[in-house]
Amino acid sequence: MGSRDKILKRVQENQPLQGGELQAFESMPPNFPDAVEKFKEVLIAIGGAVFEIHGAEEINACISDLFPDRKNEVIYLPKQAEYQPNPDSLRKDYASIDLAVLKGEFAVAENAAVWMTEKNMPDRSLPFICERLVLVIDGAEIVPTLRQAYEKIKNTEYQFGTFIAGPSKTADIEQSLVLGAQGPKTLTVFLVNSKV
Repeated sequence: MGSRDKILKRVQENQPLQGGELQAFESMPPNFPDAVEKFKEVLIAIGGAVFEIHGAEEINACISDLFPDRKNEVIYLPKQAEYQPNPDSLRKDYASIDLAVLKGEFAVAENAAVWMTEKNMPDRSLPFICERLVLVIDGAEIVPTLRQAYEKIKNTEYQFGTFIAGPSKTADIEQSLVLGAQGPKTLTVFLVNSKV
C-alpha cells in the first residue's frame, strides 16, 4: 500500500460520527481578576502603550502631549459630544497620514485586541496605513477573553470588522524585530473611564 492510500485509509477511519451531537464547549473562566489591568499588561508586552484618561475632553491634550511632531492627522471620533473632530482633519488623501485617532468598540483583555468596525472609521484602510495609531475605548468595555468577544459580536451587523492588537511587527529568520513593517509603527490606547 502506497503512502497516498495509507493517508486516505486513515482519513476514512477517523471520520466524525454521523448524526452525532457535538458536545458543548465549556469555556474556562479567565485566570486573572482584573480585565483592565490584564489588557494594559498584555498591550505593553506586545509593544503598545496605554493611558488612562478621565474623560473625552482630555483626548486633545493627550494627543498634543504625546505627538507634538504630528503633521498629517485624522481624528475621527463619531457620536462624541465632548470632543468633535476638526473637519479639516478628515482628509481624502491617506497617502501620508502620520497619526490616526479612532474609536474602538471594545477590547479583549487576554490578547489586548481592540474590535473595530467601519462605523468608527472614515475609511477601513486608515488603521493600517497610518504611521501612528491611537485607539480610544471605554474602560468598562473590556471583556476578559476572545471567546466572550465573539459572543459579543455574533449577532451584530457590520460590513467590515477587525481586531487590532499592538503595532505592526515582523521578525526575519535572524530574529530581528521590526516595528511598522506592514502597518502602524506605534499603537497607543486611551482608556476612558466614562463613555466616549
